[in-house]
Amino acid sequence: MNPSRIKWLRFGGLLLFFALAWWIGLRTGLADKLNADDLRTTVLGAGAWGFLLFVAMFCAGLFIQVPGIVFVGGAVLIYGYWFGMLVSFGGGLVAISVSFGVARMIGGDPLANLKSPRVKGVLARLQNKPIRTMALLRIFMQMSPALNVALALSGVRFRDYLAAALLAMWAPIIVMASGVHFFLG
Repeated sequence: MNPSRIKWLRFGGLLLFFALAWWIGLRTGLADKLNADDLRTTVLGAGAWGFLLFVAMFCAGLFIQVPGIVFVGGAVLIYGYWFGMLVSFGGGLVAISVSFGVARMIGGDPLANLKSPRVKGVLARLQNKPIRTMALLRIFMQMSPALNVALALSGVRFRDYLAAALLAMWAPIIVMASGVHFFLG
């Protein structure tokens, strides 16, 4: 089979995966259950397994497009301000890594080989200064599922992706956790 055709079939498979995840999240009510209050009840009810359940729900939430602030808020409400930020940071790193890995595994890296001059220009910046570029994107887009998938499809190395996240995710998490703590404390 033609490599170009395989690349686009994989991309279609990725779109289908995320559409199915979103649909299942809606049909099962999981999307409605992923809010800070229900998250708190579920995690606290799981006892010692609560942290692992929190991380699993964080990963699942990114697949069904639940914003990261829900999990940051939930962590602050469950674990308190300081430990909640640490849990948010760790859980967020795992969740964006899983999102990146699944997107790369299913979709490959079709954006890396596009012929469009505009896309090539954007990708050149990403390839020349990958950590700085991804860190800036991460600061403004936080744990956006769309950003995770786009970066996976762009062909960036996971090592650079993770390094950028380690550098940049703390700032939005501190802002979100502080807002949750201030308003819901």
